[in-house]
Amino acid sequence: MRNLCIARALFRPRACPLAPAAALALALATAGCSSSPAGGSGTPDGGASGPPTCGAGAPLVASTGTAARALGSDRYQLEAAARAGTCVAVGMDDAVVPAACSVTATAQSWDITALDGGEAKLEVGSTGKALNVAGAGMATGTAVITWPFGPNDTNSRFKPRDATGGSIELEAVNAPGMCVALTAKVGELQPCGLASASRFLARKILPPCGIAAVAAAGQCVPTPRLAVKVLSERRVAALGQSFDATKADLVPPSDWATNYGKWPEVIAVPDVNAVDVMYHDQGNKYRAYLVRLEPKGSDFVATRAFQVDLLGTLMGFARGPDGTYYFASGTDEGAAITPEYPPNGVHRANIVRVVGFDAMGCVKLDSDLDLGRGWRKQGSELVINPMVAATSHIAVGGGTLAIVHSTNTTPDPNLMGGRHQKALTSHIDLRTGLVVRTESMWVSHSFDQRIFWDGSAFVELHLGDAYPRSIALGRFTPSGGNGGYNLFQMKGPEGANSTYTRIGGIAPIASGPFGHVVVFTTDRDTVVPMDGTIHGNRDLALVRVVRDFDLKDPGKDVVIDTAAPGLQTPEVAGVMVENHLTWLTDYGASDGPEVSADRPRLVALGNDQYLVFWERWNGTGYEGLYRLEIDGTGAVTVEPKVVGKEHIPRDEDPVAIGKEAGFVLGAGKGLLLLLLDQDLNVRRVMVN
Repeated sequence: MRNLCIARALFRPRACPLAPAAALALALATAGCSSSPAGGSGTPDGGASGPPTCGAGAPLVASTGTAARALGSDRYQLEAAARAGTCVAVGMDDAVVPAACSVTATAQSWDITALDGGEAKLEVGSTGKALNVAGAGMATGTAVITWPFGPNDTNSRFKPRDATGGSIELEAVNAPGMCVALTAKVGELQPCGLASASRFLARKILPPCGIAAVAAAGQCVPTPRLAVKVLSERRVAALGQSFDATKADLVPPSDWATNYGKWPEVIAVPDVNAVDVMYHDQGNKYRAYLVRLEPKGSDFVATRAFQVDLLGTLMGFARGPDGTYYFASGTDEGAAITPEYPPNGVHRANIVRVVGFDAMGCVKLDSDLDLGRGWRKQGSELVINPMVAATSHIAVGGGTLAIVHSTNTTPDPNLMGGRHQKALTSHIDLRTGLVVRTESMWVSHSFDQRIFWDGSAFVELHLGDAYPRSIALGRFTPSGGNGGYNLFQMKGPEGANSTYTRIGGIAPIASGPFGHVVVFTTDRDTVVPMDGTIHGNRDLALVRVVRDFDLKDPGKDVVIDTAAPGLQTPEVAGVMVENHLTWLTDYGASDGPEVSADRPRLVALGNDQYLVFWERWNGTGYEGLYRLEIDGTGAVTVEPKVVGKEHIPRDEDPVAIGKEAGFVLGAGKGLLLLLLDQDLNVRRVMVN
């Protein structure tokens, strides 16, 4: 009965009032217009005197075409170069046809995404289908249509190439030398460079204001939705109250609530010997503080302090390579969700916003995530009740910000309008603030996530309860990637709301055949208990992932170290599986049947050495925070030892600061740095 109760709570909130009409109207309204003169990607003549990047209340279309090399991750009209006012559109039965150009016609708005090798896919807004050469034909006159995009279908890929007069041609990858042409009636293939019918002006469609605002060079966003204020007061004790997990997050591993992730409260980002810390003010849900802590003798002092507005929750914090700070904030709307609200198909303003600002407090970027997703891909999933039953993270790299969090789905009629929970990933171009990717891998009942930039792509780790029921891994760029690699599959039926497992983190391995190490805790016993709680000991474990795992087939290839000394054979969703893992503790053999590990955490120390933290519990009794050290082979190099009695927040990851590693913990009116040096000696520094 407990599983059913929790499932109902996830799918369909109980005793939730309908949103008032005024609140509904406000939620559906677009954000205020704050046009910025900065030129975006693919926009000609960018800069302070260039064209606007958004249209007040409606989309605009650029006056000139975009060069082939600048296409990608934007929305365009394709106007026939020789027939002004005529655009490429999709008509009945997926046929490509000419139509009078209209900036609001979704049947002629093309989302162009750059792929590898100078190739691109073109998806039409009205259906989401992609430009396609019918039957993979190669002859002159072969019909060009729209069809669902197939990643391995060369006839859904085209190479944009520059032509005369600022126009471009679209060469079919499956038929080299043949280009898309628009005749008087239909789209078809014709030899490239011979006919004016194959030349198009790719006019960028600029979004309405409110989706994203970016700053001009040397300026700030004029009217950011979430304000940032530089503070002269830098005493942490004089600022807001931080979340103290040692007093407020005491739930044991047997508690049902620990099946789900927790919203971020304190997020630390290291910077060599310093650390930037953003924390949610416990006295004001619409406010957070950012302080930069730098060493001063044996202490740390705050050298910068900012007050930032929130929508109600803190969803992530990161720092770019140029020192720009980025944070995400979401609306706490769980009590308002019903089968009728929010309405299907409507992207809403101010559900999640992503803000970037510099050390002077100047807001450089303000991006509305849900509106941006709707602009990037019409029909994309809505952001509903962000972080429901889970946590969230952001990461920055390659001029892009990635955010991963959980969301509710649209109502399921089979559940009387109940809503499922799943993971949602979006990528944002930091030059324009526009969303450039609206999905990664499908993980339903994603209760915890991690994400980081590995130098060329974003790596995601999920704790999934349903599809898949596993610790799942993926690697993504704005234009491609693979995901859904099962690293460890949990015993029990799909969607049971109990995974018996907690993910602790992922870190790269520099040398050898394995590229990443993943740490977690899980039940030793493979029997599913009647009450859904711990059955036997929960121990600390790891798996190692093969290098270049994303080049494997997610459905067929094994990507973990199958020579690991541990083997589990649980039944998962009615199928017996094999889990290969390395156990780091064995509490059942050494400490008794009630002792378990929980809240695992992982931090890289360099040179393929890693520090692992976890909490040790004896039933419902907390016995302390422990640590051990491992190397890139998964071998324990420093045996377990207690660190102290502090609690690890369920939403916080450890950091490496200088030659030390540990946590920045909330401590009410202050922050506590709990650090271990190279000899693993413990140091506590209170910052008031």
